[in-house]
Amino acid sequence: MVTEPSENQAETDLNIEEINNNNFSSLVGTWENGTEDTLIIYSDGSTNKNLTVHGVENSDQTSTIPYASLTDGTTGAALGLFKIGFENPDGDRSDTSRPRVVIAQQGGNYSPETYYYRQ
Repeated sequence: MVTEPSENQAETDLNIEEINNNNFSSLVGTWENGTEDTLIIYSDGSTNKNLTVHGVENSDQTSTIPYASLTDGTTGAALGLFKIGFENPDGDRSDTSRPRVVIAQQGGNYSPETYYYRQ
């Protein structure tokens, strides 16, 4: 069963361990960045962008920023996972009081508009 995003998930923090193990319930929702780009993530890992989220085992131990993989079957990117209070070690200009995600090819000090926040 695919769970649709709901209003009460706005304050749900990310559960990195569950995401690493392909349980995306804490990622489910509508996310929007500073350029008004929208990313909708469903409980089965599918998205509105024809990309699929895949957990990465121990991503929080093997990388300075926990992440999941986003793929379309042939190419992919990383989905950086930022829990409430977690600061990007490369520099953080995001609202750390909220959970957020970033779609990127590599780490870095991302511009504030790059971060997606759950709506």
